[in-house]
Amino acid sequence: MEKIRKIQKITEIIIKDSPVLFLGDRGIGKTSIAFDIAKNLDLQPFYLNVSQLSPEHLSFPVVKNDNLDFRTIDLEGKLVILDELTNRNPDLHSALQSLVLDKRIGNKKFENVYFLATGNRPENSYLAVELPRPLIERFVVIDFPIPSKEEWAIYTLNKGGNIGFVNFIMQAPDDLFYSPASDSALDQAPSPRNNTRTALLLSKIIGQDNLDKSNIDEIKLIVLGSSGKKVWDAFYVYLESGRYYSYKYFVKGDYPKNNNEVIQLIVDATNLHRQNEISLKDWVNVFEFVYQNYQKLAHYMIDYYKLNFDNAKNLVVFAKENPNSSLYKIVEERRKFLAGQ
Repeated sequence: MEKIRKIQKITEIIIKDSPVLFLGDRGIGKTSIAFDIAKNLDLQPFYLNVSQLSPEHLSFPVVKNDNLDFRTIDLEGKLVILDELTNRNPDLHSALQSLVLDKRIGNKKFENVYFLATGNRPENSYLAVELPRPLIERFVVIDFPIPSKEEWAIYTLNKGGNIGFVNFIMQAPDDLFYSPASDSALDQAPSPRNNTRTALLLSKIIGQDNLDKSNIDEIKLIVLGSSGKKVWDAFYVYLESGRYYSYKYFVKGDYPKNNNEVIQLIVDATNLHRQNEISLKDWVNVFEFVYQNYQKLAHYMIDYYKLNFDNAKNLVVFAKENPNSSLYKIVEERRKFLAGQ
């Protein structure tokens, strides 16, 4: 995790002189690194989820010796982790501004306290808002990157995650490693954090080195509930075949061995073309293979293309320019079928 290690190292220096705010998307390890920093600096972490607090949680009035006093939490010698700082909570933002600026809550002043906040940009979460300028200027703001698959795998395996699930994520398309989540949806979405949790839970249920399909109900419950339906659907196929088939196998001449792997190839090739990582000609090469060897799935491949590109005009143009191709044959078959309806 080279980029993240560098961020961690520089943060451990900055934090001694200035509060730090990690800004990044959900589930990419911001809070975990905050706890690691506390450990490395030999500071006790004090976790505050800003979205769940009100000013009264920080300080509240009490009568002491017939005088009004304020009872507050003891932050001396601690690294205060302000999680989800950017979530909507304007009343607490005002209180935190005083805390971060003056190291003070009510009438209690702290001498040895440090602050590390995490948050999302508004484009990453509908709960996130722009912070008040006086508050944001108290922090050194660091953009926190999404880790690479390789970095994620090393971290997860070091934590004791299930090797089979880690291998699956390494072979699977990137959208099974990380996909933007809908804040209004109840279903889980793939993220490094969710997939690490899945790998660790699988280790507890079936062991780190095992993918015993006799526990399929338990495996489904964990993967579906932790990483989401899209990951489970693909992982189930992986359990059946022992690998997640993708376009990289195809270009090496290692061709799909069954219908499930052909479907995985269709999905991967189409996604890669949509992301401009392979050309339309490359996609058509895959189509030619599917038509010649798994002809029933050729129609599915065109339909999946249309679903991802809204139409198939590019395919029709390509087919007309290559009348000897299998694509031309199936496009003509579909045209004639539609004309006869």
